[in-house]
Amino acid sequence: MERRAVDPAGPMVLLCRMLVLSTPLPPPDLMLLVTGNADSTQWAASRRLAVEDIQGQLKALDIQLGRDAEILDLGCGCGRLLAGWEGLLPDTAILHGVDINPQLVAFCQDNIPFASVSCCNYDPPLGFDRAKFDLVYCASVFTHMTLPACLRWAAELARVVKPGGTLMISYHGEYYIDTLRGLAADGEKRLRRDGYYMFLHGEEEQTFLGSNYYASFMTTDFVSALFNGFALLHLHQPIKDGTTYFTAGQDIAIFRRPKD
Repeated sequence: MERRAVDPAGPMVLLCRMLVLSTPLPPPDLMLLVTGNADSTQWAASRRLAVEDIQGQLKALDIQLGRDAEILDLGCGCGRLLAGWEGLLPDTAILHGVDINPQLVAFCQDNIPFASVSCCNYDPPLGFDRAKFDLVYCASVFTHMTLPACLRWAAELARVVKPGGTLMISYHGEYYIDTLRGLAADGEKRLRRDGYYMFLHGEEEQTFLGSNYYASFMTTDFVSALFNGFALLHLHQPIKDGTTYFTAGQDIAIFRRPKD
C-alpha cells in the first residue's frame, strides 16, 4: 500500500543522495517485500530523504533530540530509515530498530552497525524498559495491523515513550480513500462509521499477521483516540500537504507524551 514519492529534482539528485551513505542496499526481494518497490535508485535516495522528513517535522515543532537521545524505529523492515540516520546523530545517541520478520532483522544486524536491531512479536510487549525512548516512529506499521493489535500497540508505545517524548505514526488516511473504494464497496462507509477498516488481500492462510496483505485504514479521530492522553502536535495530510519520503501518501500524526 505504500506509494513512493517522486523527487522533482530528477535522477541525478537521487544518485547523489544514494552516494551519501555507506550501508549497502537490501537485495531486491527484500525491498519488494517491504514496500512493493524494488527500484534501487529510489530506495537508496529515500533513505536519507525520509530521515530528513523526520528531522524537518521535528524542527518545525521546535523538538530537539538531546545528545543522549534514544530512538526507536518500530517495524524497521530491512532498515530503509535506520540507514538514513548515518552520520546525523551524535555518538552518544542510541538508535534501535525492531521488526517481526527475522530475515529483515538479520539484514539490518549484518549491514547497519550503528543501530541495535532485534526481533519482536506481532503482539507486544517489547523488551524495553518503561519510558525509555525520546522518539518513536512507526512508518507504515499501523497500516497493516488488525484492530486488536492497534489497541495493544498504542498502549505499548505509551509505555515506552518518555514523558515529554515524541511519537510519529503513519496511517492510510484521506489520500487512500480512492484506493479503499476500489477494494471494498462498503469500505469507506464502514471507515466513516467506525474510524477503522481493514481489507485483507487474499485469505488468512496465504499470509501472516502484519504482512502487506493486511491493509488498514483509519480516520484522524480514531488515531487520536488510540493515543488518548497524548497531545497531538501536528498532522501532515498528503492530500493537501504533499507526499513525503517518510511514508509517501500516508498521513502522519505527531504526538507528545505529557510529562508526568
